[in-house]
Amino acid sequence: QKHQDELHLHVYDDDVVGRDCIGSCKINLKKHVFGKGVYDD
Repeated sequence: QKHQDELHLHVYDDDVVGRDCIGSCKINLKKHVFGKGVYDD
């Protein structure tokens, strides 16, 4: 399926007025190899 290998993140602030989107990003997971065990960056 399309976009199956992507992680989309949206960041919101939380203030009295309400939640505003302050940032977003898309990470292509095909570029990263994750194995079993602990991920140590």
